[in-house]
Amino acid sequence: LGIASALAGSILAARGAKGGGGSGEAGVAFAAGAALATGIFFVLMDRASDADPYWASLLMRASFGAWLLPILFTTRSALKTVGPHLPGLIALGAVDCLASVAFAVATSIGLLSIVAVFSSLYPVVTVILSVVILHERPDRVS
Repeated sequence: LGIASALAGSILAARGAKGGGGSGEAGVAFAAGAALATGIFFVLMDRASDADPYWASLLMRASFGAWLLPILFTTRSALKTVGPHLPGLIALGAVDCLASVAFAVATSIGLLSIVAVFSSLYPVVTVILSVVILHERPDRVS
């Protein structure tokens, strides 16, 4: 029931607002891809955390860096506007890293089925912060 609810919620959230010019198929495909990648991440981090959650987190961050560094060096022109936002980006990275370590530790002492459900609620926090800080108005699903 939980998996069916999560899939239905992802499809509803990804389909976009009416009159947005698109059919929403691309949004649904992106949501499905993100759900698959997130599920794979949860399972692999759970397995790696059985041995040592801290090393698993460090290796995960290092692998992200290995993928992102080539992108960073090939898109230098886009990075010129980062300067004013650097303190916030560093803080965001630190909090994201802390969240990954907390997930790894939680899976090593608890059930993945419970930890993954709570971890997957992070988009809710993102939406709440966008409403509170950026004063955005989310679209209603109709």
